[in-house]
Amino acid sequence: DGGNLALALFTFLYVDLLDTTGTLFAMAKFAGLVNPETGDFKNSTRAFMVDAVSTSIGAVLGTSPVTTLVESASGIEEGGRTGLAAVTVGCFFFISCFFAPLLASVPPWATGPALIVVGSMMMRGLVDIEWNDYGQAVPAFITIALMPLTYSIAYGIIGGLFTYAVVNTSDFLITKALEAMGLQQPPSEPPSPPAGELTDLASVGSGPAKPRDVTVIDVSYSS
Repeated sequence: DGGNLALALFTFLYVDLLDTTGTLFAMAKFAGLVNPETGDFKNSTRAFMVDAVSTSIGAVLGTSPVTTLVESASGIEEGGRTGLAAVTVGCFFFISCFFAPLLASVPPWATGPALIVVGSMMMRGLVDIEWNDYGQAVPAFITIALMPLTYSIAYGIIGGLFTYAVVNTSDFLITKALEAMGLQQPPSEPPSPPAGELTDLASVGSGPAKPRDVTVIDVSYSS
């Protein structure tokens, strides 16, 4: 009925949206195309529109999903940036159609090494995670763990977003409750160094200023 159809459409919508978002931004960051100030990459809207149209046309024609895939990391690793690498790969895919019976005899596990290499490339982004901050570390771990276990980038992102909301909301509420009961003091700014004292630059922002000894050498000249 109409309710089941709407549920199916909504399910496909958020799964494909999150899957595409995760893949596009991961590939853009891997290629160094993400603007560090805005967190976006050039022509991102156009990329999402192309993915949406391709996915819709592929579904109408009954083919496998025509969407962005993390295997693009191999082309980016070899220097692909403008899209010419994707066009070249598409031409080779067309040629492979004539060798379909031969390629069908290749066992699925033969593609495992290639996927391992792609996965190792994608692990580079883990160094940017603040692992000392549990509000970031726990959701990141849940996201990384769920993707291979559920065979879906979208499910990993959903799990990470849910965990992020739970962990950080709980931390905020507990902190406010402890402050209200007087069991925890709110964070305060470090005290300013007294006037006339030199400050060690390494101690700025990490605690009280440390005065340093100054030795004055009087050099006099006599004729």
